[in-house]
Amino acid sequence: MNGERHAAISQMLLDTAESLALNPRTTLAAGELIWGATFHACSAADHHTDQPHRQPQTRRELALVITGLTIDPRTRRNFLRTLHEAVRRLHDNFYSGELTYVQLVDDIAMGTSFVRQLLQIAARR
Repeated sequence: MNGERHAAISQMLLDTAESLALNPRTTLAAGELIWGATFHACSAADHHTDQPHRQPQTRRELALVITGLTIDPRTRRNFLRTLHEAVRRLHDNFYSGELTYVQLVDDIAMGTSFVRQLLQIAARR
């Protein structure tokens, strides 16, 4: 799958997550869609035209993609923090259901902003 396709899927998942986040009964699903949008946005941002496309499969691999992006160190630190905190919590919460509604909404907002920034980086490639 190429970077443009990953970006399109990420955007679709993000749009759906934002819609689901408006209803307290569907925020759990919205959080998991942010997780999927993150994977696809990282894959899109990591797109290399000179070599076969690599698709990260784990949070560690996503962190390696982020580390390799041409971005300022402060943005990189913020991206890694968001990945390891908010996005991970959203994914874990899908299975545990331990986050409160307020925590879910906060993490969804952080995850949404994070994915949008990754998609902007991908669009510049």
